[in-house]
Amino acid sequence: MQQVRQQLESGELPVVFIASKEELATARYRGVLSRTRVAKWPNQQGWKVCHIDPVGLKGRVKLPERGLDQLIEAARRLITPRNMFLVPNDRGGFGELPEVIEVARTLDQR
Repeated sequence: MQQVRQQLESGELPVVFIASKEELATARYRGVLSRTRVAKWPNQQGWKVCHIDPVGLKGRVKLPERGLDQLIEAARRLITPRNMFLVPNDRGGFGELPEVIEVARTLDQR
């Protein structure tokens, strides 16, 4: 918890992957994944993280306009290892194919 607290205070704990300059200018917290120095992320090591179940919130809507249950469920889908699989960066689009996602889904059920 101490490390999490320190990263929160320093802005190193990521909460978004990409943000526009306008969004960052008005954001209360500026922890962006691309700024972190703490760890090597999979894409820096040649891998793309793909998700079995979609993680997006379907459109840009301000957080207060979304229900808490919807945000919690989206966060779970985003960070749950059982919802992820890796493909090489140079074949990243491969991980978006429905057939590949279905294979990843069936492997999780073993």
